[in-house]
Amino acid sequence: MGIAFWKSLLFFLGVGIFSVYLFPTQRQLGLLLSKARDFDQARFYLEKQFHRDPGDVRNTQRYLKALMYDEQDVLFERAARMLEKSYGDQLWFNEIQADFYESKMQFEKASGYWLKMIRLDPRLETVREKLISHYFYSRDSDGLLNLYEFEKGHAAFNPRLYEELVRLCLLKKLPEKAALICREWLEHSPRDAKIQLRLAEIREYEGKTDEALAIYRQVADEYPQNRAYAAQVVDRLFFYKRGAELLRVLEIYSKRFPNEEEFFKLLSDLYVRSGKKEDAIRLLRALYERNPSKYKLMELIAEIYFGEGDFSEARSYLEQYHEKTGGTYHSHHVLGDVMAALGDSKGSEKEYRRALELLRVKR
Repeated sequence: MGIAFWKSLLFFLGVGIFSVYLFPTQRQLGLLLSKARDFDQARFYLEKQFHRDPGDVRNTQRYLKALMYDEQDVLFERAARMLEKSYGDQLWFNEIQADFYESKMQFEKASGYWLKMIRLDPRLETVREKLISHYFYSRDSDGLLNLYEFEKGHAAFNPRLYEELVRLCLLKKLPEKAALICREWLEHSPRDAKIQLRLAEIREYEGKTDEALAIYRQVADEYPQNRAYAAQVVDRLFFYKRGAELLRVLEIYSKRFPNEEEFFKLLSDLYVRSGKKEDAIRLLRALYERNPSKYKLMELIAEIYFGEGDFSEARSYLEQYHEKTGGTYHSHHVLGDVMAALGDSKGSEKEYRRALELLRVKR
């Protein structure tokens, strides 16, 4: 009595299925040996499967890693060249390439693949840090500039990135590009005075003085209570010798900051230089009335009177100044000159002697 056909069929199917587990394929052997990190043994099976089917991505990855582990550099680079056309835009392929060249300390080649990885996935922070470190170490400002430019267009707004871009552009003597980045930066932070001032500095660097000064004044007007911004306007106008404009600005700022002694002193000095000595005295007197402890103002008023030839007023203010402070070498010397002009030789000699005493003490 024969065995039924269906039973024979089930028997052979069972043997076939069971034999798969008893006798694994070369691909399975390569996988198992790779997991066991026995790359020497795994490479034989991985290589056969690789040449049979390069499109088997998992096996191809294991094969390249086995070559890298076994330091089969020639075989690795040959296989990578063959795969470049098919997988050059794949993250995993560029990562393996980068790891290979990094392990060989060939950072220039590794950086090319790091950059591709960043372009494929801008969120790879560790790769970004490696790339930036390489650019800094190798002083590759062009590479760094290109990376930042890419990130500016593909990542979320980051003010530090814009700051670095501006710095790099100025380092490479690209002021117009730096100014363009500042304007883009201002689109994200239109009220940020620091960015506006940075743009003003760039305009100065370019020699566009009028544009720079206009920005400085704009910032000072937008923040009318900020003494530092006003002082910067004064400083730049003084630097560029814009006397008439400086005079107008100081007249505004001395009212805006009534307790700012430096503004008043500079304004009074400008008045004196422009022949408006009465205005200078009026200004300093008003400041002294508001700040009676600012005894130095009396000396400044006295010097203006002395320059005008009003020796009596000069003497009066200097004597008050000496009574309050004891005076300085300079103030006693000026008072000696005043006494001499008034015909008081004994008083003049006394003041000169006092000035010499203070000078010796100072030394």
